[in-house]
Amino acid sequence: MRFIFVRHGKTHFNEINLTQGWCDSPLSKVGIRQVESISKQLEQYQIDKAYTSPLGRAVQTSNIILSKKEV
Repeated sequence: MRFIFVRHGKTHFNEINLTQGWCDSPLSKVGIRQVESISKQLEQYQIDKAYTSPLGRAVQTSNIILSKKEV
């Protein structure tokens, strides 16, 4: 069994140096590119289950990663 932990990409709030905590800031363009990059790095791995926070930035991150996978 292997666990893969991925942090969400850069958000709009990160770019303006605003602490977000539970505020739901979406991924920025840079953040989307970061997640697309990690998605390519994970192509070789089979992902059977995926869990994420309900925050939009985390869901958006997992959707990008899982978009080319069958989970």
